[in-house]
Amino acid sequence: MSTQPISSSLRLISLLLGLGMLFIGARFLIAPEVGEAGFGLHYDQPNYAFHSIKGIRDIFSGLLIVLFAWSHDRRALFLTLLAGSIIPLADMITVWQTPGSNLWAMLIHGGTVVTLWVMSYFLRH
Repeated sequence: MSTQPISSSLRLISLLLGLGMLFIGARFLIAPEVGEAGFGLHYDQPNYAFHSIKGIRDIFSGLLIVLFAWSHDRRALFLTLLAGSIIPLADMITVWQTPGSNLWAMLIHGGTVVTLWVMSYFLRH
């Protein structure tokens, strides 16, 4: 792993990803039903425990990404994005396996996985 600084474009994309995660997490905490619909699920009886878990998880993930990108910590950002790709992968599978789920949301989760893998590739090299 090289110790070269993060390019400005990778840093900007990482910051945007992190800020997006912060937004998604906050939305799950502040407007749970809206967050649920955006995630690609719909429950007849909202499960607010799920909303809280998802909101806090996304806020934590977003903070890590923003902090590592902001501090130019290339290795930590690389490892966080690569390891963190398991989260949207699991989310995609969850949405896929849920009856009445939103196909578009499943594809967004899958696209996020690919984005994180591409970002990780460029951060590694």
